[in-house]
Amino acid sequence: TFYDMTLNFSQPLFTWGKVGNAMKVAKLGRREMDLALSDIRRQVAYDVTSAYYDILLAEESIEIYKQAIETQQRYLKQTRDFFEVGDGTRLQVLRAESQLARTQPDLLAAENELDQSSKRLNFLLGRDLDAVLSNIELAQEDDFMVPALDSVSGVAASLRPDLKAMDVSVQFYDKTINVFKADFRPRADLRGYYGFSTINTDDLLDRNFESWRVALEISIPVFDGLRNR
Repeated sequence: TFYDMTLNFSQPLFTWGKVGNAMKVAKLGRREMDLALSDIRRQVAYDVTSAYYDILLAEESIEIYKQAIETQQRYLKQTRDFFEVGDGTRLQVLRAESQLARTQPDLLAAENELDQSSKRLNFLLGRDLDAVLSNIELAQEDDFMVPALDSVSGVAASLRPDLKAMDVSVQFYDKTINVFKADFRPRADLRGYYGFSTINTDDLLDRNFESWRVALEISIPVFDGLRNR
């Protein structure tokens, strides 16, 4: 029985670009994750804005339906008064009642949409779903110049993180292919070890039993079961 205590080292000298490409792949992977994070932040900002405008739309819809119901109620009362004095028909009363009955569900739907939009905005903001929201009117500049659509589209396309992530993915896969190609080509490594080899454990640190080796190893792949291919 031999006891060995060794310190090994290995330094690649030539790998057909495998090490360099692997490092580039790692950097591209980090870049891809950063762009994915930016895309998620952009999507969250978009969802928050959309939910906010949904709230404004629901509030305006509620006001419109309330005003419509008030008008229809006055018209129904007027129609009934005309009918009672013989200046109207029963059909007119039924039409007024039917119109009012059709508008009331729309008001309920708008109120429900306001409740759902508020909960959705609270959820996106990380707040309690039933937290109270207050809308503050934002000041707008009257002399704001709207840029041309073509210029806005060009800038937006150049800043979109999802498009940048696709470009990074293409580079990522190109470098990955080079890494696999390098595995089926010759490579050179500098290898060595230093330690002690003995049949007695008491002699493991004795300089008389030390051993070392330094070698330049060249490996040539012959057959790998078509794994790289």
